[in-house]
Amino acid sequence: MLQWFNEQLWGFPLLTLLLTAGAYLTLKTHFFQFTHFFSMLRETLGSLFRRDQPKTGVSPFAAMSAALSGTMGTGNIAGVGTAIALGGAGALFWMWISAFLCMLIKFAEVALAVQYREQDENGEYRGGPMYVIRHALPRLRPFAILFCICTICASFGIGNAAQAQAMAQGLQTAVHIPPLLTGLVAAGLCAAVIFGSARRITACTAKLVPFMTLFYFAGAAILLFINRQQLWPAICEIFSQAFSFPAVSGGAAGFTISRCIRYGVSRGVFTNEAGMGSAPIVHASAESTPKKQGYWGMLEVFLDTIVMCTLTGLTILSSGVHNGCNTDPLNYTLAAFSAGFGPAGAVFIAVSIALFAFGAMIGWSFYGASCCRFLFRRKAAVLLYRLLFCGCILLGAAGPAAAIFELSDILNGLMAIPNLLTLLLLGKQVRAICRDHTP
Repeated sequence: MLQWFNEQLWGFPLLTLLLTAGAYLTLKTHFFQFTHFFSMLRETLGSLFRRDQPKTGVSPFAAMSAALSGTMGTGNIAGVGTAIALGGAGALFWMWISAFLCMLIKFAEVALAVQYREQDENGEYRGGPMYVIRHALPRLRPFAILFCICTICASFGIGNAAQAQAMAQGLQTAVHIPPLLTGLVAAGLCAAVIFGSARRITACTAKLVPFMTLFYFAGAAILLFINRQQLWPAICEIFSQAFSFPAVSGGAAGFTISRCIRYGVSRGVFTNEAGMGSAPIVHASAESTPKKQGYWGMLEVFLDTIVMCTLTGLTILSSGVHNGCNTDPLNYTLAAFSAGFGPAGAVFIAVSIALFAFGAMIGWSFYGASCCRFLFRRKAAVLLYRLLFCGCILLGAAGPAAAIFELSDILNGLMAIPNLLTLLLLGKQVRAICRDHTP
């Protein structure tokens, strides 16, 4: 039942709403993500080499790193293989297309979160879709409550149990570490980070995200160098399957193309989480302006889908593990690295999954705690949530969580609905932010 409802929700209705929101905002802002692409790079990566970083509060880079830690989960490693298995190599091209639409969606939700945020008694900023709805669309307050409830519940699934189980299974397979031990260590490390202020969390992720990204990037780059003779055929395969019609009947060809589009777009959305409203919660904590932090949101999608998912996809395609093998699509990346590095490949993927999964836990714990604070306005509620969150890591690592995965996907979809409707209703505000000449 859960699987059927999940497939229905994440099929035509939600993907149509996502693409509609992306296309509407793109037209409303005159293709902002393309015309301001280099401005985005200058105001984000370029700012790291300038001395204009805030001396107090959360820096824009730290806020983006915290958001990216929640976004870059195990889907960047396993999810791409699933997209290729279900939609063919051409699905990677449609992941790129969806990413450019999602860049503007992420810009809009982050910029609005910064514009409508609040400051608490400790001087820290609190924001996200729930605060945007409270201040900009007060008549839709039930949507803010729905978003918070779904975010809290989803944080225990996709942001916790799913990540813990992927981490435990990877380490057990590669280096024979018992899942319970993995769960205990992960829960202890997570507790050491999340039982603190937003600054402690962002300080941790600001160090973890660059390290885990460069670690995985280096391994993938070495593997692509090993398979360099197959790299160009892999790139040609992406474009040929995305556009060309095979020499079969028109109906079968159209079905093939439609599968490429569907799974490419859906996996792209799953990896960068644009439109779900989760990442703006931590982006809102930055000492930044709406437009500048919106640029960091755009960069988050670019790094997640265009860079990291492309690396994973090319390693799979250049290794050939997707052609006529019985490997589980979830293990395509593992098979590709094992083919190139031997037994060390399995260890590399296990360590990468552990880093990505731990980062996702940190990010999602912040989202859930922020929603608890919005709903209950009590420190005790936040404390209880964090205790339950750490305990759930043990359950996810040591036991099966298939039903939790399906339920958390449904909750992610329900999170996206009020957030996307908010973006559609506030299109004029987004356009005004884009036209602001001060970054």
